[in-house]
Amino acid sequence: AWANKKLEGASVVVTGAPVLLKDLNDYLKGGILKLGAIALAVMALILLVLFDVRWRLLPLAVITVGVIWAFGLAGYIGIPLSVVTIAGLPVMIGVGIDYAIQMHARVEEEGLIDRADHPIQETSRNLGPALLVVTLDAAFAFSALMFAKVPMIRSFGLLLAVGIAAICMCSIFVPLAAL
Repeated sequence: AWANKKLEGASVVVTGAPVLLKDLNDYLKGGILKLGAIALAVMALILLVLFDVRWRLLPLAVITVGVIWAFGLAGYIGIPLSVVTIAGLPVMIGVGIDYAIQMHARVEEEGLIDRADHPIQETSRNLGPALLVVTLDAAFAFSALMFAKVPMIRSFGLLLAVGIAAICMCSIFVPLAAL
């Protein structure tokens, strides 16, 4: 009989690991734009200070488009956003910015040495296949995480495999089209 009585001034608080994970997940889903903006600002500063080409911020634009493609594709195929999958964002930004900088710098280099009549075509012919092979290797490596017993780790591996492929395509096509 005493279990049905309400205590005055008392409230019920649900705690534990599931509540913590849900709060963290909700924060990261909402905070991804803030985290992305911080990453973009830091990368812009690095590119402006250390990258000596005509369009210094082109790789930043490329990686922004690439990450949008990657998360859009991930959402389209149903990869859930979680604490673990969102951790793939810095990995995709790091790999993607490297791809974009390599492509941009190589076009600039081909133009400076004036070895080929068409530096953009020369760059795509020489660097494109290498980027595709490296990306395929990375996608296979991340796909190995599909054997994990934890669903979030499997989602993380799948997100990175799909995301790296999307970012590679973007890093090849967008700089070449822009230049």
